[in-house]
Amino acid sequence: MPPLRATLDRRDALRLIAAGAVASLASCQRPKERLVPQANQPDGEVPGNVRLYSTAITLSGYARGVTGRVVDGRPIKLEGLATHPASLGATDVFAEQAILDLYDPQRLRAPVGPDGLGDLDALRLALDRRLDRSDGRGLRLLTERVTSPTFLARVAELKRRFPAMRHVRYEAIDDDRALAGSALAHGRRLAMRPRLADVDVIVALDADPLGPGPEQVALARAWSEGRRARDRRTMLFVLEPSMTATGVMADRRAALHPAMIGDALRVLAGGLGAEAGDARLPASAAALLRTASARLKRAQGRAVLLVGRDQPAEVHALAAWVNARLAAPVDWIAPVDPDPTPHGEAIAGLMTEMTSGAVDTLMVMGGNPAYHVPGFAGALARVPLSISCGTLADETSARCRWTLPVSHELESVARRARGRRYRVGRAAAGPSALRHAFAHRAARPTCGAACAAVGP
Repeated sequence: MPPLRATLDRRDALRLIAAGAVASLASCQRPKERLVPQANQPDGEVPGNVRLYSTAITLSGYARGVTGRVVDGRPIKLEGLATHPASLGATDVFAEQAILDLYDPQRLRAPVGPDGLGDLDALRLALDRRLDRSDGRGLRLLTERVTSPTFLARVAELKRRFPAMRHVRYEAIDDDRALAGSALAHGRRLAMRPRLADVDVIVALDADPLGPGPEQVALARAWSEGRRARDRRTMLFVLEPSMTATGVMADRRAALHPAMIGDALRVLAGGLGAEAGDARLPASAAALLRTASARLKRAQGRAVLLVGRDQPAEVHALAAWVNARLAAPVDWIAPVDPDPTPHGEAIAGLMTEMTSGAVDTLMVMGGNPAYHVPGFAGALARVPLSISCGTLADETSARCRWTLPVSHELESVARRARGRRYRVGRAAAGPSALRHAFAHRAARPTCGAACAAVGP
């Protein structure tokens, strides 16, 4: 085989470096737009002054308190709100990137209709044709998980106007199996909240309490404080199919296929007196379980067992039994999500209605079901009028007939447009777009972010 020779000599390389330098200088030129100073400065506003505002951002439908650092009316940094139980003065990667989402240059700026940039009058006309003198029988509102009392009150107002409409919520990463397991164990749906600050032994089976999620900050803080508060460190045993943040921090970890997590749990339950039968496990997993079982027995009242949300309901029910035998420091509370319908069942029922033609108007507010749910894009094509409300274009908005921009969670705008005063409030899940789409049927309409985005 002949030796490989470089096709780029030194002279060409220097030319490319010079060309790159010229291009970088050209990209730093003055923007081709007119820059004007702020003419009407708000009362009490001092240029360069830093203000702190307490607010909240959502993840999977749950609010987490943050403190926004604002300079000249522009948020530049989010920090955790120390008095909020879900943040405790700290942030995670999702809170940090919320600022980047706010200034994302690809954010939607104007409504988009079937023929390109849309006219809101055309959308209002289309809604009037379908909803005039209608009880909302063919109207569906699809959102992500909603726990905001303000947004739920808006939905209730909409249901009073259209009694036959349905609100469907769907979350791509749900807790259906965990809640079903608690129903098997306790007779009703309950959510488990472990008190990791009070435990000496943690056994995590396909669970990642220290990983991404709405409770990551609170659980990680409780776990770290528990390790610092006691003389002996908290023992963490982890069995999981792939590496997680919890697995990285484990004292003992072994890899195990997800389908064998139930077998591992039966081994632990058998050690506590349950008739669980035998299970064949890899040698590494079996050795870890022997040590973990001995530790659990010695740490009665100070040990907890956690299983992953994707495990079957029967596994969650058995885990609840194990925690009861251990007198584990856990709290069982009513779910914060007010909708008891399982997420998978809710989206499957909606897709059946869409396919059968029972839905003639669908408004999607948040989420990207065309990407997450197999078959949703095909069902969406059968809906005559579909409206997507969001901040960015995605697979769902590309398949909807109309796309409306909504305000970011950190935005609050007041402006005049077309002779009327339009208000845009904090719209975490897009209630401003909800007001916009349907409020024009009232005598004195007030629009939301979609109208404000069009401009005068």
